[in-house]
Amino acid sequence: MGNAAMVPGDMGMLPRFRTRKARSIYDRIGGHEAIEVVVEDFYSRVLADAQLAGFFAGTNVNRLKGKQAEFLAAALGGRCPIRVSR
Repeated sequence: MGNAAMVPGDMGMLPRFRTRKARSIYDRIGGHEAIEVVVEDFYSRVLADAQLAGFFAGTNVNRLKGKQAEFLAAALGGRCPIRVSR
């Protein structure tokens, strides 16, 4: 048997069907700035609610907001600032 001929459907035809790398949800919603707005709004509402505010008594809310923003960024495909050591 000689060399195999390339037929439609072979790997040689795939490049034209490749799609661009999809943008992450993090990028599509507006990145870090959008997450900060959402986190700020969320905690403003929670802390204004008499039934929920007590759960955060004695909590460093600014630190909590920062950690929540970091978590959401990583979960939505943004840069992960958390370093995991082994």
